[in-house]
Amino acid sequence: MRIKPRKANRNKKLSVILLSHKPGYFGGGYLEHSISSLIRQNYQDFEVILLDNNKTKTKLPQNISNRVNQIIHTGDNLPIGIARNMGVERANEEVIVFLDDDTFLVDSDTLYKLNKFSQTCTYGYGARRFWTYPRGFFEANLSLYLEKIKMGDREWLLNGERALFPQGLERVSGQKELYHFTFPGNFCFVNKKTFFDIGGYASSFNGYGCEDDYFGYCLYRNHSSGFKLLSEEIAVLHVNHPINGGQKMYDRGLNKNRRTFQRLLSKDWVKAFNINVLFNLPNYKGEPVIE
Repeated sequence: MRIKPRKANRNKKLSVILLSHKPGYFGGGYLEHSISSLIRQNYQDFEVILLDNNKTKTKLPQNISNRVNQIIHTGDNLPIGIARNMGVERANEEVIVFLDDDTFLVDSDTLYKLNKFSQTCTYGYGARRFWTYPRGFFEANLSLYLEKIKMGDREWLLNGERALFPQGLERVSGQKELYHFTFPGNFCFVNKKTFFDIGGYASSFNGYGCEDDYFGYCLYRNHSSGFKLLSEEIAVLHVNHPINGGQKMYDRGLNKNRRTFQRLLSKDWVKAFNINVLFNLPNYKGEPVIE
């Protein structure tokens, strides 16, 4: 699918592309929290484009619906890369911010920082990603979390009794993964021109997994000097929810996407994209980002 840019509106700066995927499965509690974390931002020069990637149309609570500028009903569970491309096609502003509906901005100056970073960097991701803890605690305390998000109570939201910073441990199996960083789709910013330069998200992936890895690879391949690591300045809170469809189905889809990822890399005669190096993990010092 060829994506076409819209002319940027110079009166604003950021377009927040918020992907909502099967909110009914989790009781519809995430989306209101995510939008509320946007509403309390000090920097308000942004539009919100909601990608309603669900079979049935999502109904927004009246108190937050007026902060959503556009709603795109994509249909029934499109591959998320294709859905995000649709959102960027409709974006009016110069800088794209991707955010998932199960991810909340903790600090009120987060979008102000992104706007500032976008003046010198073409894209950035890798914010510190805390997880709600223990599993199920968020769903059991929806109203309390919403209150704390609206208050901007950082101390409560990131308290160790309610928030886990994984530090490289995958949340189900305990295997070493990178769940303590955000990937582009969870939370990032990217210059819209840069997004179109690389062709947006590839349409080759289904479900979740590896579409962000390849998007990150394409960004680095074309704009290696423009990357901004967000981990020192920005933290987000991610809902530690059950995997939709179950672990086995998720693993099957992930393994298929991993094969697709390697096939796409091999077309460029590339062996590996070492995102660990971009994230400045000490075990990978001195290794190349692209092999």
